[in-house]
Amino acid sequence: MKYENLYEELVNLVKKSGSLFIESYNKTISSELIISEELFICGMGGSAIGGDYVQMINEIESSSKNLISTIREYSLPNRVKSGSQVIVVSYSGNTEESLMMLNQLLNMKIKPIIITSGGKMNDIARENRLDIVQIMKDLQPRAAFPLIFGSLYGMISRAIRLPLLTENQKSQIIKQSQETSIGTIEQSNKIIDAIYDNFPVIVSSIVLAPVATRFRCQLNENSKISAASFIVPEFSHNAIVGFDGTRNKTLVLIILRSSIEHKRVGLQLDFIRDNVSAADVIEIIPNSETYLGELLELTWKLDYISILAAKKQNIDPIIVRSIDSLKKTLDKTNPS
Repeated sequence: MKYENLYEELVNLVKKSGSLFIESYNKTISSELIISEELFICGMGGSAIGGDYVQMINEIESSSKNLISTIREYSLPNRVKSGSQVIVVSYSGNTEESLMMLNQLLNMKIKPIIITSGGKMNDIARENRLDIVQIMKDLQPRAAFPLIFGSLYGMISRAIRLPLLTENQKSQIIKQSQETSIGTIEQSNKIIDAIYDNFPVIVSSIVLAPVATRFRCQLNENSKISAASFIVPEFSHNAIVGFDGTRNKTLVLIILRSSIEHKRVGLQLDFIRDNVSAADVIEIIPNSETYLGELLELTWKLDYISILAAKKQNIDPIIVRSIDSLKKTLDKTNPS
């Protein structure tokens, strides 16, 4: 198989994800980050998804009344003002939208914290004496997720009054990713076979929304597969009807479950699982005992599946031609 070594390399990286997450967490847990009202996390794509995870953790588990918002744009929202606490994330350090948000922040005399591996952002940060969390180079932004999320989780933990991870919890997180493919091969193959010639529709409760988004993006980039993701109960008020059509027998429903989903949402997910007409319906239930554990367990497993889906097609999971072409087009004009 043409890309066999590449698939093996990416699977091994997934298996190291827990260790990378803990290393980044340990590196930033002593952060003096203080959130006065709202923390803004600016970024795009694989660099931004970690912001979604910490935003949801803040809403579900924090005793703090502070807000966390992820901003994916060229311009900052009006509620970002002088004195706002901001983190800008760009794995490459060259993301156009993130650089424009950074320059806007500097013009507002706001000094954000930077998470990057290098690039223009690293240069600007050093010129302006900004705090920088430097992470490992030479990865795809989506593969750097454990580093970014671990850094963010470490930085925000004390600020939003989360208990520190115990050594036992750290060991479990590392073990989770190391054993990603153990015991999941049969289910993984079922999912891959189901989505191979069909359109995956990922459905979850709000508490797993970041995981659903991450899986959709991994299928897009690694597997070159179009997919959609929805949140229940909103899905039940519109998108569920899409499965009633006679032309939609190529839809595959993938349901992500959580032990902390709302009971009424659970009833809706049960109904959707048992009643929609689809090419296949697959339910994925994590085994972890904590919310963070569920997020990470599902993330590692679904990352693994996206790589195996690329392998089944014998395609390069790294190259992203459309994104590269778009960037070349944008590079021909100066952003303003």
